[in-house]
Amino acid sequence: MEKKKQRLRIINVISCLLVLVVSLFVLLMINIDDTKAAPEDTIEIKVNKVTTVSIYVFGSGVEFISSNSNYDTYTAEVGSTVRIQSLNETRIFTEWVLTKTDSEEAFLPTGVDLTNNIINIPITAETSDFTVTVNRRDALAEDYGKYMMDRFVIVNEYELIALQNILAGSYDNQYFDKYYEDPATYDTNAKKDKLRKDLQYGYFLI
Repeated sequence: MEKKKQRLRIINVISCLLVLVVSLFVLLMINIDDTKAAPEDTIEIKVNKVTTVSIYVFGSGVEFISSNSNYDTYTAEVGSTVRIQSLNETRIFTEWVLTKTDSEEAFLPTGVDLTNNIINIPITAETSDFTVTVNRRDALAEDYGKYMMDRFVIVNEYELIALQNILAGSYDNQYFDKYYEDPATYDTNAKKDKLRKDLQYGYFLI
């Protein structure tokens, strides 16, 4: 009688294991199917990395996928609208260059002004994968300094507080030395006023 009970227990355990294995297999197949189906509802956007012009891609349904030394890669869902923006150096920006990734033919979305530094592109089932870059004019002498050179990296909260105090009108050296290594650069109030103006038009990476 005891042996019979043991056999029944073993059979029950095996049955449960079989049910569990089958369930996991079914779930796995469903996930595999979902993974295969996803690319049919998305397109790929490659953004060429251009020196001095920073290109940003965002919007509902847009997802950042990967990055290398040449391209940032995004996907966008069919039915979404992709917003593409050149955020800095817009003074030397002239126009967007959009090409189909597979053929390098021009990609010209309907009703989009490619000379505007911000464009919105509706993604439809007919939209091909495309690559984004820009044309820009040569920088002139007046573009340097205010537009091309004043770039700063903020690495901690003290540098952010220093920037706030400088822009608020402070002449305190302890704030300026967070941004300029040579004290002679800011040893008079006139020099500090000039640096303050440079900071007002600078680009900051936080």
